Amino acid sequence: MAAAGVAVVGIGGYLAAQAVVGNEVEKALVESFERLDRSPSLSVSDVHIDKTLFSTTATATLAMAGYEQTTAELDMHIDHGILKSPVTGTIHPNEAFITGDIDIDMIASMSGVEGQLTADTLKPAEAAVDGAMTGLVIDVSYTDENRWRVDTQADEIAFTRWVDIPPFRVISPHWAMSTQDEESESVVQRMDIPRLEITTQGLDVYLEAIEFEAVMEPSAKADVTQRPVQNQNGSFRVADIGIDDTSIGSLSMTILANNWDGQAFQDYHEDYANLVFMKNRFEEEPESVDEALYRQTIDRVIENGYLFLSASPEVAIAPLDAHIAMPTLGLDFKPHLSAQMRFDGEALSREALDSLAYTSDLVLIDPPAAQGGMNEEQANAYLLNRIYFDVRLTTPPREVLMQLPLLVGLMIDPALEEQTLTWDRGQLTLNGETVM
Repeated sequence: MAAAGVAVVGIGGYLAAQAVVGNEVEKALVESFERLDRSPSLSVSDVHIDKTLFSTTATATLAMAGYEQTTAELDMHIDHGILKSPVTGTIHPNEAFITGDIDIDMIASMSGVEGQLTADTLKPAEAAVDGAMTGLVIDVSYTDENRWRVDTQADEIAFTRWVDIPPFRVISPHWAMSTQDEESESVVQRMDIPRLEITTQGLDVYLEAIEFEAVMEPSAKADVTQRPVQNQNGSFRVADIGIDDTSIGSLSMTILANNWDGQAFQDYHEDYANLVFMKNRFEEEPESVDEALYRQTIDRVIENGYLFLSASPEVAIAPLDAHIAMPTLGLDFKPHLSAQMRFDGEALSREALDSLAYTSDLVLIDPPAAQGGMNEEQANAYLLNRIYFDVRLTTPPREVLMQLPLLVGLMIDPALEEQTLTWDRGQLTLNGETVM
């Protein structure tokens, strides 16, 4: 009898633990779907969570913001484990967009989630596009916002037909993104592509050993703007570039992007895409466009443009170094290029952005009654005076100069070792001489 009592107590404790795990799973799913829906790039709808004592199933519809017709159905099954819970399921893209499923195989525990998303073949459904991604594997590890990693690789991405894009083949691409460490807010990105092949104008062009690495970290502007403004500094390298299996050179550069409000930048482009979609629909069915929604989208475009520019974004190539060797043309050239561009967003006026937004070809409605402090010409001049750029390039050899268009060739001073082009406070100079 005592043994039976112990067994009953043990079973009761196990069932109680299962119930606790089920509650935690349900809570985690609700929080995850809400977090995804708050992201600027995704929306989540039709969420259904069905919890039993030993397992939980969840379904939802995922859509890309700005492309709501591009959806995927998520179907997950979680077995309740006291220490670890297996998570399996499928992400099924809308077959009007992509054919092929992504399988889920992960383990959830109190310390986080880890596992894989895999797909044998994903193909675009559009008749005008012919290509596929094969052997996709996405390794995921998530503990918290300061400890996570996404590691993606594929066997091949190849397209033989895609509108105006020439046929290309990407062999064994690998991309990884992770937090740097628990003590910082930095995120590290790395991309490796052993070989990229492009067929264009009858030539077979290849690039080998493509590498990109970057670190994103909060900018000092983030404390001032209270926005997720970041600095991103990285390097890009192509070890070998060739045509028809003949090497013609290499390329490397350092890229600096400071004071970038990435969220505002992404939101701007998504709302801009919505404007394009609404304009196209308006041209086909004018009565189908919601004018209030149209105005709200324009206002968001202006607001996110303002947020992005007011952070004073900067971008620089410092420097780009290349080696171009074509013995048949007697050419062995090592160009060196540096470029810097920045926007002064201090005390930026919204009037200029309002004026340019409501004079855009995408706007089909009248501006607000209170709008109109600047006309289009004044707005352009105001914003151009806040732009600075400076480009410096090693003077090409005579063999290259002879191949350039006449107008470009006349602008270059072959007596100088370096050509400079600068725009500062509305004035353009070439090699120190004012152009306009």
